[in-house]
Amino acid sequence: QLCIRKGTLPRGSSLLLASDGPLDCLVRAQDGVCAPACSVLSSWFVHRHQHQAQRALTDALHCIRQSTKDDCSLAIISDVV
Repeated sequence: QLCIRKGTLPRGSSLLLASDGPLDCLVRAQDGVCAPACSVLSSWFVHRHQHQAQRALTDALHCIRQSTKDDCSLAIISDVV
């Protein structure tokens, strides 16, 4: 099953693909608005070295995992200006 949500981030453009675990934490269910964390996540890969960004994303997924108890798959394509 696939559910697509579209939201607006303050700057640049990003594509975040997430399983339902991270999605529950990153998108407000009642209106589909992206959480501020979406902008933060997408900017990591522009403003940090790849290794630092991957480590930060891993840490973030561990936090999300604690709150959802669900699978946590997340892919990010970002072009933040």
